[in-house]
Amino acid sequence: MTPTRLVLALALALPLLPQPARAQVRAQLRIDLPISPRLVVIQPGVQVVPEYQDEVFHQGGWYWLRREDRWYRAQSPRAAFVMVEPRIVPRVLVTLAPGRYRNWQPVEAAPPPPPPPPQYRPGPPPPPPEYRPAPPPPPPRYAPANVVRAKELNAGYVRARVIYAKEVRAYEGRIGRMVRDDQWKRGMRKHGGGRIEAEELEADVIYVKELNADWIDAAEIHAKEIRIGEGDDDRHGHDRDGDWQR
Repeated sequence: MTPTRLVLALALALPLLPQPARAQVRAQLRIDLPISPRLVVIQPGVQVVPEYQDEVFHQGGWYWLRREDRWYRAQSPRAAFVMVEPRIVPRVLVTLAPGRYRNWQPVEAAPPPPPPPPQYRPGPPPPPPEYRPAPPPPPPRYAPANVVRAKELNAGYVRARVIYAKEVRAYEGRIGRMVRDDQWKRGMRKHGGGRIEAEELEADVIYVKELNADWIDAAEIHAKEIRIGEGDDDRHGHDRDGDWQR
């Protein structure tokens, strides 16, 4: 068998060979076929752009295109193919059977890979059981009112954060703070008020002019007149009569 026929037989058998053997034969013959160049430019001269029915090869550093009986070549798959004379075409390409390598598809650019998912960052671990806040206490049996404004109120039990009143009488009381007379006047003009009588009294702030009580537990009292107990001597026993001006 002549060398020409041997090369032709190997070239025709390339598609039937397994991938490793096919790559080895291509490396030995320095033939890469078929290829799928993407060509979009046509420059002046006798030139063509490969189409679906064209046969395109790569050999000897050139891209070769066969259309019917004519040959064209280019140095880049994106350059224009210029027609050449058959005598300069490599013999191994001329001996290939026409029409065998036409079934190539243009290869589109692969889409970019999707961005990597965001790095998972676990949240902070829960605090140890000993540092977890205790559940809120249950609501009191007698839910306190936010603000009590009364012209006259008689009750067995009063509990409020703020009380506006002109006179308060209670047998027992737990008071957080009482303000002086001028503050009581401003509060009364703005919010109104009156008189309160109660057996038990519990409040954070009381705006009052006069307070009569048998028992008082208070952190601070500023009032114009305070009466504690039944006797008149107890009026000055709790020496706060002069503090209301502070």
